[in-house]
Amino acid sequence: MKKDNVRLKIFPGYLLILLLMIMSSSSMAQITLCDSNMTYTTGSQMQLEVAIPVTGNSLPMMAPLYAVTYGDGNMLSEDSCFSGPCTHMIYNYNPNGTYYDTLSTCISYTVTDTMGYVDTLMCCFEQYWDGQFWQTTGAVTSPGAGTSTVTGVFNSIPPPYVYTFTITLDGITYQSITTTPNGAFNETYNFLSGSGTVSLQYMDCYGDSIFISTSNTSNIPGNEVFDFGTIDYCPTIDTQTCVAGFTLSQNIVIDSFNNVVSTGNVMIVNTSTGQNLGYSWDFGDNSPTYYGLNFLHTYPSAGPWVLCLTITDSTGACSDTFCDSIMVDISGVLTGKTNGGFTIQMGTGEDDTNGPNSINDLANQVEVSLFPNPANNEVSLELNSKISDQATITIYNSLGSMVKYQSTEITTGDQTISITIEDLNSGLFIIQLQTNNGTISNKLIKR
Repeated sequence: MKKDNVRLKIFPGYLLILLLMIMSSSSMAQITLCDSNMTYTTGSQMQLEVAIPVTGNSLPMMAPLYAVTYGDGNMLSEDSCFSGPCTHMIYNYNPNGTYYDTLSTCISYTVTDTMGYVDTLMCCFEQYWDGQFWQTTGAVTSPGAGTSTVTGVFNSIPPPYVYTFTITLDGITYQSITTTPNGAFNETYNFLSGSGTVSLQYMDCYGDSIFISTSNTSNIPGNEVFDFGTIDYCPTIDTQTCVAGFTLSQNIVIDSFNNVVSTGNVMIVNTSTGQNLGYSWDFGDNSPTYYGLNFLHTYPSAGPWVLCLTITDSTGACSDTFCDSIMVDISGVLTGKTNGGFTIQMGTGEDDTNGPNSINDLANQVEVSLFPNPANNEVSLELNSKISDQATITIYNSLGSMVKYQSTEITTGDQTISITIEDLNSGLFIIQLQTNNGTISNKLIKR
């Protein structure tokens, strides 16, 4: 019986990155799992099974990883063997209602030599139905003669401008494919993909695992091309979108008998994000709409009332509304019901309708940018200010809870304020700079 293997060899690179390449070899005389005395096919023409062993003793140690069977290039079945003996089940279904007379089975497996070195190999063999039994006709190079080429290019890759990823063809994953220094890759495999698709998995610059697939784009028989085109390794995060939001809090004094002694106003904490925003508040009690960030508003009863915040940027291109219910109990504690009224407070509580009334006032005086974003251990607020003022910097998590707070002083001109965030969990946060003239909020991504 003739043998034709597809061997995977490992070559160490100067960057200590392993590149697995598939190479064809017909001159090697080693035993494979596709030899007629190794793997056995039994069953009927409609339903058959291939028994795949693990070898040992006087033979090289060979352990199957994966098996796939094709009929006329169409994949019929696939099984994972997990480095142990397995039975590969096949249902011989032809779309035209008949059965295939000839099938091709490919096996991916490991072989361990006497020194303990492990290679990953793949072999294929053909079977035909003789009217009663399945017979093996000999090893083949593939379920169809030809090649599969996978191409593409990663952009925005930092120095040294090479990147490593994995691809999967017909259920077999080839690890550590490496790009050229300009981010391009071009890998050719000496067989045709039965499924006509290939998948690629990589980790982007934010640490997210990305899984994408593409189909054969070539019309040339025997020459499949799977072109992923340009892959955005580090997609731009739109930090200019505006999202309205606020949270509710309250200071409560309780005596030793667990009685409520006093309650403070229900405080409104703005968590909106965006640049150059204007704010309008609908209190839900038919009172006039309020524009700004500092107010006191007294409700005539405990509610529930629906408080809505609408934000709009200076260009009018971005607008968003956030609403939440608000009520107090008989003791004036937030979230209960009673017949008495209560007061909510935003900022200092001073009505600034005739004064600074939106974030635009601060944004027109102070330019703020975050660097880096996303950040790992530290983020810097880079300011260019026309004013000097006392300020606070507050960080809120995605649930609206305050996780970090510090006071600072803004000076005229350029200024950098560094904030340590290594104690924060990975995720999305709101970082807020606030002065007496307003608030500027931005999204912060912690890696």
